[in-house]
Amino acid sequence: MSTSRSIVLCLSLAAISFPAYSDSKVRLGGGLGNTDISLKKQLVFDDEKVGKNSKAFNIYGGYAFENNVFVDLALESAENDILFFKNAFDNLSYVSLDLSIGYIFNFYDFYFEPAVGYSDWSVESQEGAFLNSGPEEKKEIDGHDFFGKLTLGYRFSSSVGLSFTYKTMNADFGKYESTYASIDLSL
Repeated sequence: MSTSRSIVLCLSLAAISFPAYSDSKVRLGGGLGNTDISLKKQLVFDDEKVGKNSKAFNIYGGYAFENNVFVDLALESAENDILFFKNAFDNLSYVSLDLSIGYIFNFYDFYFEPAVGYSDWSVESQEGAFLNSGPEEKKEIDGHDFFGKLTLGYRFSSSVGLSFTYKTMNADFGKYESTYASIDLSL
């Protein structure tokens, strides 16, 4: 996966002069969730389903400015292979480095964060050995696309919150959707 475009975009956004006040905060978090990936035909094997559900995780770090604008950099990974049957069944793995910018709407202890971003992703589809008489095929595609995401959260204190995020992207490989439950920290 080529990260040079993500780094250039990150540095460009960092150079934009947002006012940074004493109430600005560093954001950290991570979560577990589920993804739904609808693959285009070039990544699908003979009679394989086009849609794939996968378990996923993400971690992120970012900065929230006093004017409620935030910038986050996240690593996201999803894979549908079964741990005990590794390489036995068809496997799909997804990894992305995401840069997003959004706005925080605060409602007492609740918060709502719409955001848009740029994703540098890699998708790999590998045919499993089970019921496959020939050699296992492997298909890979890398690229970058824009995405949108919505987060709804609740703050237990000024520095700890629990959030639920929905992310969607129409990518070169097909449609990608994810939902996450995350622990959010503000430092």
